Amino acid sequence: MENHSNLEKIEIASLIKNQEKQFVRKLTANKSKVYAINVIRELHEQIDVLAEKTKKKPGVHFDCKAGCSFCCSLRVAATPPEVFLIARQLKQLSIEAQADLMDRLKIHSEAAHSLHTDDFFLPCIFLDKGRCAVYAIRPAMCRKYLGGFKHQVQKEQRDAA
Repeated sequence: MENHSNLEKIEIASLIKNQEKQFVRKLTANKSKVYAINVIRELHEQIDVLAEKTKKKPGVHFDCKAGCSFCCSLRVAATPPEVFLIARQLKQLSIEAQADLMDRLKIHSEAAHSLHTDDFFLPCIFLDKGRCAVYAIRPAMCRKYLGGFKHQVQKEQRDAA
């Protein structure tokens, strides 16, 4: 994000961290898969609302636009409920599409296995022609990039290397 003060960056990161802590407490209190999926959906919605509010602040500019996939090559972790959500969607694919995805996952996994976190820059297996195939149910970690300050810091680090 251009023209985004360090104080605002800290505030956004703090809000996201607090949301995550609340959701971890909820998930710890109830181990039901259905409950966990619903809690994760709620977290995703709250992150999206925070992103929209942030976009509307004066002087805030997001570099990312539809089709930008820079963040989609950064390392991402997903919680078990997020994996369940994605798996549920993948079950709707044809057998051929599922097999193709599994092949890409194997190749990706082998390539990622030896990479240090700082060196990780591999396109996500769900990236299709520059767009996320699971965008509506993408993990919270993907949502938190917000097309903003994490993106810029990571990009600057990669450009400097």
